[in-house]
Amino acid sequence: MTKTLRESEFDVSKLLAGWSGLLRRCLFLSLLSAHGLSYAVASPAEVSSQNKPSLQAQRIFEAVRPSVIQVQTLPISSDSPSSYGTGFAVGANNLIVTNYHVVSSVVMDPERYRLEFIHQDGRKGSLSIVAIDVVNDLAVVRGETGPIRGLMIDESVPEKGARGFSIGFPENQGITVTEGIINGLSEDSVRGAIHFTGPINSGMSGGPAVNSSGQVFGINVSHLRDSQMISFVVPSRFAIPLVEKAQKIGSSTAKDIFKELNQQLKSNSSQTLELFPQESLPVQRLGQFEAPARPGDFARCFADNEKEADKLYAIEVAGCNFKDQTYVNKDLYLGGWAFSYSHITAPDLGAIRFASLQEAMMHVTDDTSAANRLHKTHWSCRDNVVNSSGTRTKSVLCLRRYLRFETLYDIELKMATIDNSGETLVTNLSLTGFAYPESMAFSKRFMEAISWKP
Repeated sequence: MTKTLRESEFDVSKLLAGWSGLLRRCLFLSLLSAHGLSYAVASPAEVSSQNKPSLQAQRIFEAVRPSVIQVQTLPISSDSPSSYGTGFAVGANNLIVTNYHVVSSVVMDPERYRLEFIHQDGRKGSLSIVAIDVVNDLAVVRGETGPIRGLMIDESVPEKGARGFSIGFPENQGITVTEGIINGLSEDSVRGAIHFTGPINSGMSGGPAVNSSGQVFGINVSHLRDSQMISFVVPSRFAIPLVEKAQKIGSSTAKDIFKELNQQLKSNSSQTLELFPQESLPVQRLGQFEAPARPGDFARCFADNEKEADKLYAIEVAGCNFKDQTYVNKDLYLGGWAFSYSHITAPDLGAIRFASLQEAMMHVTDDTSAANRLHKTHWSCRDNVVNSSGTRTKSVLCLRRYLRFETLYDIELKMATIDNSGETLVTNLSLTGFAYPESMAFSKRFMEAISWKP
């Protein structure tokens, strides 16, 4: 089958530069022919068509850009921004919608940071936070922005395949419009993020994602870093109640906002655990054990095995984790959980070495990173031997409290079955930023679901 190289795909002029006479041109064409290729020059009309701008994107951009501002976070005593984001006007009263993570530094450290806006016409001024929705990564701010037309919000999710447009300030490069395809709600998102195949880069967070009518169907939030053109936006339906709340509040103090943050995180931790089946946890088979399995579509799971020739044991690993942790600050994510198993078989290892292997896998390290020192206490642990269904289990339970969210804890539960010197199941359960009563009750349910099934 003959392939065609066009000038737009292959820079023939450079290869031909310096060649003289018809002979060299003929030799070049013969070379292409030998490889099953032919050379055709695109007509001026074709080149013009290929470079034609998207008239729809131009129209959308011109209609929406006057309502969009850049949101900057600055240290209190500096005029140089530490981070950038985007926001857009809604309704009246100078209200601006953006992402929570765009303003998170001010929420967490109002004595160190402040907010400022810049409009494309040169207007600048301060912004104050009025309302937040940390779970859906949304915030409403207010500033003396002057007359800015509010954008219309369409709370419906556009049908799959519809065209969408994302507007913001990528990498502080000036206001930009990107065009892509809306692919409906993400199938593995608990909160219903909209999958958008258009580039959303750092700095565009908080900007409007609009449909072909110029109405906001979502708020820019993120892209999947290891994939191409996979981005997500927060559905606009979550912004509507937050804007209505902001209109009623009028203004909020930093103390009010932080109190609201604390309450939202606590409520979200309870709701996250309620995603698990409430009657009984689904189980999976691991050798002669049964243990909790994937609880639902909201979990990301994995499995693998390990057997090396120089080792006297084999390990089968499996586990799941929660995909929708809540961003609180640049070094702090809460509301996450994970569990994993190491099913070990070692009939020839010997009881003493087998017990030593189990013990090594039960160790809990006290992470002393700067983020943990800032936000959390040290681990406090206790160990015990408990009776599971059909076997005894050694357990180590560790807790650490959050310094500023005093009702929230991290929980680390490690367990290893100890009745069989040739086979064991080592389990690890982690909960990050959960209320104490709910996390303890869930840990008990989880432990009771592990059983010996010979």
